[in-house]
Amino acid sequence: GLVRWAYPVHDLSMFLMTAAVIGHMYLGLLHPDSKAAMSGMLNGYVSTKFARAHHAQWYERLEKEQSERDE
Repeated sequence: GLVRWAYPVHDLSMFLMTAAVIGHMYLGLLHPDSKAAMSGMLNGYVSTKFARAHHAQWYERLEKEQSERDE
């Protein structure tokens, strides 16, 4: 009954989770584009170039606020 179905479900889940963890580790630690994002997560700052490319609305809002302060 139940145990007969539990083994293949467990095995499939283990395979999928292992693949997900390996993929997540690669994207978080080794992928070249993740260095700027990781820096932002660790110290709270990203480059202007990164902000403009990945978070355009946030970048535009900050630019607008900065230009209003400069006036």
